[in-house]
Amino acid sequence: MKIVNAQPVPDELVAKLLGNQANFSPVVTVEPRRRKFHRPIGLRIPLPPSWRDSPRDAGEGDTTSLRLLCSVIGGTAPAQWEDITGTTKLMYAKDCASFTTNVSARFWLADCPRTAEAVSFANLLYRELSAVPYMAKFVVFAKMNELREGRLRCYCMTDDKMDKTLEQHENFTEVARSRDIEVMEGMPLHLECSGNLVPVRKATQQPRCFSFQAFRDNRLPVSVKVRDSSKEHTGFLSFLRKSTKYEDSQHVLCNLNITMPPCIKTVGSEDRRRTLTPLALRERYSALNEPAMASMSAMERTELKMAVIAEQLGLSWAELARELQLSVDDINKIRVENPNSLLEQSSALLNLWATREGKRAKSEYMRLESLYAALKSIDRMDIVNMLEGQPPQPARQGSRDFSRRRNTERDNLSPGMTNA
Repeated sequence: MKIVNAQPVPDELVAKLLGNQANFSPVVTVEPRRRKFHRPIGLRIPLPPSWRDSPRDAGEGDTTSLRLLCSVIGGTAPAQWEDITGTTKLMYAKDCASFTTNVSARFWLADCPRTAEAVSFANLLYRELSAVPYMAKFVVFAKMNELREGRLRCYCMTDDKMDKTLEQHENFTEVARSRDIEVMEGMPLHLECSGNLVPVRKATQQPRCFSFQAFRDNRLPVSVKVRDSSKEHTGFLSFLRKSTKYEDSQHVLCNLNITMPPCIKTVGSEDRRRTLTPLALRERYSALNEPAMASMSAMERTELKMAVIAEQLGLSWAELARELQLSVDDINKIRVENPNSLLEQSSALLNLWATREGKRAKSEYMRLESLYAALKSIDRMDIVNMLEGQPPQPARQGSRDFSRRRNTERDNLSPGMTNA
């Protein structure tokens, strides 16, 4: 049994993505896919609008701009288009092209003067044509670090489970939420900020754009600065679909007004954090004056510094995890597997990050610099200053202790974390 389906291709979509570089017919599919017939069957496909409006000499093979494309991929796998014009004879009648085939597949006619690019144009267009639409909300969390500096965390969510986000554990405040908006799987999204808030690009942060993935953590961190402190700390956020080169204007998905929450700091906590040093840490620093310190390797020095960072992080560990690009699942696993100790949570974070970063970093120095940059981004330069204020000379015993703890905690992590 053979079933033929036809999927129309909107002219507006073609113009948006390709301009006037190509034109396409409807996509014709013979079901069930990936079957070979005992004898060829005949198919007739409407010609692309540009070819119907301006008939030309069809020619053959590479001499014609009219290309017959085919994809034999079945199921839910993405289509993979091939140009079969040179091996399939086309006949023309009544604004249609006819040909024969002995396999079930998808077929598509393209009028493309730049024949070598017909397949790439088809892949781009069909990816957009087959994108799945979802209803999602844009949600914005905010937090002020200083009187004029703050942070935003923007989500594009396909569910209402806001309690899953770490922002509630990190004293962020929800400042805006959109209505349900249709977005497409894989759609590139872009954020623009105006008003009395100015975006600030930090070295460890990505550009203000991301691609939407359904049921994933579509999160965009943005650092902002208040333009005029004498005015209200408000701003205007616009979420846009990234425009193509052939669109005259960007497509705005939603606009949100936000007001930054007040800057709240626990009285005296910052001073205590910067001046008090735990006993274990003082013991580590006292060991820095031992004569044997000069014989320590770069790896041992890094181990000691990471032990100090773990001891000093406290509640900032989750914030550092986000800055180091760990996923929400990773952070939740650390919480679940180390429920009773901030030190254990901080150590588990650094162990997991070190395991992953070790595959990319070319040296211990580069790995440590990357960690310092993340600490600076979450306003924990006090830790960096504490470490670099002393010569980078560790105690051998402290390094061995942290190494043993790293190995022990790595053994206790779930397979999902150690293999990530």
